[in-house]
Amino acid sequence: MLVVEVGLVAALIDRKITREKSDALATAIRLLPGMRRLTDDEVNLLLARAGRRTSGNEAWMCDVVHRLTHPGLRRVAFRMAAMFCAWDGVIEDEEQGYLDFLARSFQLSQEEASRLFAEATGQQDAFVSMLPPPPEESS
Repeated sequence: MLVVEVGLVAALIDRKITREKSDALATAIRLLPGMRRLTDDEVNLLLARAGRRTSGNEAWMCDVVHRLTHPGLRRVAFRMAAMFCAWDGVIEDEEQGYLDFLARSFQLSQEEASRLFAEATGQQDAFVSMLPPPPEESS
């Protein structure tokens, strides 16, 4: 459920939900384990529940950090978020901030985040984190 929620937030972050984006979100959900056979009504119910859980709720962000711990699911969630943040070809500041939050929360290196972004969007070198580089360790 958290992977779906991460994708939904990314799809809605620019407040522009087109029919194509909505269809892509339903398709992405159906590609997740155990969700292949969901009907349209079941997908809509899942999205409605995800929308209620995520709307303006900082506790949800903590849930993502602490409960979405499987590395594979974190990568799937990040790729889904990247795809929807880059949907219109432009990464707005709010979208970049969300991707940075996910990369940091999921403990993705800049290289891995860039690779996952490229896999999701086909845009090489398009993900440039706004996060400061890690502090240099003194010896």
